[in-house]
Amino acid sequence: MSSTRVVCDNRIHWILLVLVFTIVASVFGSLPEVGAYPYVSDARALLEFAQVVEDPKGCLESWHDNSDSPDPCPWYGVTCNQTASGQVRVTELDLSSCSLSGYLGCDLAQLTELRVLNLHDNAFKGSIPACLGSLCNLQELLLRNNALEGSIPAGLADCTATNLQVLDLSNNLLNGSIPSSIGSLSKLHTLDLGTNRLEGTIPSTIGSLSELVYLSLLNNSLVGSIPSAIGSLTKLEQLALYANGLNGTIPSSIGNLVRLKSLRVGINQLTGSLPYELGNLKSLQFLGVTNNLLTGIDTLFDEMLELEVLQLYNNQITGPIPKELGKCSNLTTLALYKNLFTGEIPAVLGNLVNLKELFLYKNNLQGGVPAEIAGCKKLVQLDVSQSGLSGPLPELRDLQHLELLALWSNGFIGEIPSAWSTLSSLQTLDVSNNSLTGEIPTFLGTLLNLEKLSLYTNNFTGVIPDSLGNLSGLVSLDLSENSLIGPIPSFIGKSVTTINWLFLDHNFLTGPIPESLADLTDLTVVQLGNNYLSGGIPANIGNVGRSLITLSIPNAGLEGEIPLSLGNCTRLIALDLSRNRLRGTLPLTLQGLGNSLRILSVRDNQLSGEFPSWISNFGNLQVLDLSKNGLSGELNLNFSQLKTFISGSSEGDLKVDITIQAKGGTQSLTYILSMSYFMDFSDNNFSGSIPQEVGDLRKLVYLTLSGNQFGGVIPASLSNLDELESLDLSRNQLSGRIPQKLTGLAYLSYFNVSENRLSGPIPDGNTFRSFPPSYFGGNNLCGFPLDPCGRSEPPVTAYYDDPDYSSSSEHHEDSFVSYWALGLGFIVGFAGVVAIFVFNKRARTALLKPRAPVYSEAVVFNRQYGVYRWPNSAAF
Repeated sequence: MSSTRVVCDNRIHWILLVLVFTIVASVFGSLPEVGAYPYVSDARALLEFAQVVEDPKGCLESWHDNSDSPDPCPWYGVTCNQTASGQVRVTELDLSSCSLSGYLGCDLAQLTELRVLNLHDNAFKGSIPACLGSLCNLQELLLRNNALEGSIPAGLADCTATNLQVLDLSNNLLNGSIPSSIGSLSKLHTLDLGTNRLEGTIPSTIGSLSELVYLSLLNNSLVGSIPSAIGSLTKLEQLALYANGLNGTIPSSIGNLVRLKSLRVGINQLTGSLPYELGNLKSLQFLGVTNNLLTGIDTLFDEMLELEVLQLYNNQITGPIPKELGKCSNLTTLALYKNLFTGEIPAVLGNLVNLKELFLYKNNLQGGVPAEIAGCKKLVQLDVSQSGLSGPLPELRDLQHLELLALWSNGFIGEIPSAWSTLSSLQTLDVSNNSLTGEIPTFLGTLLNLEKLSLYTNNFTGVIPDSLGNLSGLVSLDLSENSLIGPIPSFIGKSVTTINWLFLDHNFLTGPIPESLADLTDLTVVQLGNNYLSGGIPANIGNVGRSLITLSIPNAGLEGEIPLSLGNCTRLIALDLSRNRLRGTLPLTLQGLGNSLRILSVRDNQLSGEFPSWISNFGNLQVLDLSKNGLSGELNLNFSQLKTFISGSSEGDLKVDITIQAKGGTQSLTYILSMSYFMDFSDNNFSGSIPQEVGDLRKLVYLTLSGNQFGGVIPASLSNLDELESLDLSRNQLSGRIPQKLTGLAYLSYFNVSENRLSGPIPDGNTFRSFPPSYFGGNNLCGFPLDPCGRSEPPVTAYYDDPDYSSSSEHHEDSFVSYWALGLGFIVGFAGVVAIFVFNKRARTALLKPRAPVYSEAVVFNRQYGVYRWPNSAAF
């Protein structure tokens, strides 16, 4: 009986256990297997993170669509793995390049098994949460290319120090200093804090990161010296510290980094020499120490056989170019430009059979380009401009890959070598500003890849060869400032239709401007002035349209009227048609040029008609020259619209940059004004009074209204022109007095009011005392430098010409004594001046310092309004 009861009790217990299990299963669903994922905490953390994030690309759609599922492992960007405890947890989160935005919180810090957190290339802002430092298993933290700000939290290294291997916070807005605690990340092999706003010094604790392979702190505001502790990072392969404010010398301990492949410390303020110990870096492939204050090279390059790129440009390095570089047989780029290197270019550089780029321009070299350079058969770019070189041009035969050859601004002589006909890949040839002679070779027309040909400022003669018409891809042709004759070639605009920049000025060219010029639909700059052309400006010139930026044809013998079609060139910046024989009126169509125009000069032509009041529409004008024509009427300008004359140019007062797209890239050209804020209406038939509103043009530097019929008084408002250096009101009908306020013009160095009807005293002031009497003659004025006011007798200087005065013996005696006194005074004064010059260096320097020349019409008008200059690197 009792045994039967025991069996029944056991059965009841088993039935109860089954019932309990069934109830639990029905409530919670099926149970996971052993080692299954504890889903609640990781899924909740991810969903909380997603709630505060904007997701324009929909990367998190799978999260929201499956938010009722406890398993996040299938979600986008989520990777799960089984942990050491047997649980399946989130170990990687990769949401890179999703354009996510918002703030990072501590939600992600709940993913305690996270190994990789990759949020790079998004738009997260705010600070980096210090709680991420609690992720003890984190190996990679990638937050680059966001908008994170604030300082790098020191707590980031609290727990991550045990495992973190990659820390990339680059390209954010982080500020403050680099925390010294970063040195506790003992397993770190990649540290990138570049392109932020970090300040302070580089902590020496970085030297504790013994596993570091990649270190980048570039493009910050770090100061101080490079810590010598960096020399302890013996596994380092990449070191980038450029674009900071680091100073001092390059530590010799860097020579311990025997695995280093790339060293970039340019754009700092480093001084001294390249240390000798750098020669130990036999694995180094890239060495960049550009834009510093280095003065020498102690490094021996004999054993740096892996070196591929050496960039030392824009320093102050003196001495010869190291000959040992000829042993660096893997060198592809050698950039030593903008230094103070002396001596000759080493011939052993011709041994660099892999060299593609050789930049030595802007040094103090001598001699020529060695013939051995032709041994660099892979050479693509060669630039030795502005380096003091001389002699004949190098042969450079059979450099089949050469695309850039820039030898400008040296002292080369002779003719262009015929061997250059083998440079079949040449795109840019610039030998300008030398002393080359002979005719332009016809073989240049066989270099069919040529895009830029610059031969300006030489002594080339003969005609422009028709063979250049074969260069169908020519973008820039600059033959200015030579002695070329003959017509402007007809191939321009026909077989060659790609020209952007055309410079043929300052030659002896004759004949008309070809109408095909207007077919150059990409034409940007035209300079044809200072030639002996005939005919007029082509009526269809406006067909060029909006591409035209500069049209400069001064002193070229042009006749006829200004074409109406010019008004179509609505992006024109500079229009200079001065010193020709153009007639008629300024066409109303020019109103279409609008605010782009900064230079308008029709000086010294035969134009007529009323003053063109529509010029007020040109609000960005800096140079307005209508002088020496037959224009008439009053100055009906709306001066308030001339914004640049009033408040200056937002685009820069002296430079206009033009950029074009050509094969292989972009290139800029700078138009440098030789005078700024210039207004000249002289030698016309303008009448009426000088408007008071002229005084509102506060940026005006030169104002010339001479040789007209202006009447009335000189406006006192001219005293508001604080930057005025020259004011010429001569040869008019002005009356009244010279305003006393004009003496307050501190920069005024030329003031001419001669040949008017002015009266009264000349204002007394320091500026006015420097002007000669001729500037005030032809008026009824008195005072220095003319006769004193209120005296009718002649000045003392005239007494010695008076015969009655000279007949008196008493006067003779006084004269005798005066002569002795004058001579004695001269001797004493001269001796004093000599003593000052001999014994006082400061006085000698001040007295002998050249004085700025007084304004002269000849000085101003014998030069162009501006000149184009190529950048130092002439490559496309």
